[in-house]
Amino acid sequence: MNTETNGAASAERALSTGAPLKEQAAEMAVTVEAELEQQGVDSLAKRGAIRLQAVADLYFAAIQGTDNVERLDQLVKRWGWIQNSALRAWQQVKADSRGGKHDAAHVIEAIREASKHDTDE
Repeated sequence: MNTETNGAASAERALSTGAPLKEQAAEMAVTVEAELEQQGVDSLAKRGAIRLQAVADLYFAAIQGTDNVERLDQLVKRWGWIQNSALRAWQQVKADSRGGKHDAAHVIEAIREASKHDTDE
């Protein structure tokens, strides 16, 4: 019921099929675009990492509070997926804070530049 009222489920279906976003999702896309223009992609990445980590921490707290094995299995699966996503998001935030100069393309380019200088000498 909640996914129908907040538009998340229909937006997810639109993403998976390539259909345009409708209603709440389209409105949210406009809001996100404005935030991107005002604050930049680094801000959006940090916001996403914070949200993912908050949800992962909530799942972890639920894991610690359950004694039902079936429920524990469900919670651990959800926690693992979200925690993994949070870790990837934090890695992106960290790379962005360094200026993004440590991704594979930049490393390869730095090696090429260094080898050019080695052959020049």
